[in-house]
Amino acid sequence: MEKVCPNYEGCRLVRTAVVEPDDTKREAYIEAYCLREETWRKCKRYTTRKALWICPDFVLPDSDISEDEILDRSEQGEP
Repeated sequence: MEKVCPNYEGCRLVRTAVVEPDDTKREAYIEAYCLREETWRKCKRYTTRKALWICPDFVLPDSDISEDEILDRSEQGEP
C-alpha cells in the first residue's frame, strides 16, 4: 500500500487554495487524509475520483455526501 495518496500530486485540495481557502484547515486535511496510509482510502475526494473519475472542488475529504448527490450538484454547475 502506498503511504501517500495516489491522487496527492494532482489533487486540487493539495495544490490550490480553491477547495479549502483556510491554510490551517487545508494542512489539517492533508495531514489527516493525504499523508497517512491508513486514511487516504477513506478520503471522500479519493473515493469520488476513483468512482466517478472526477472530484468537484466542493467535495472535502470528510464530506458526508453520496456520489449521486455529487453528480447532481456538479451537473447543476455548483462550484
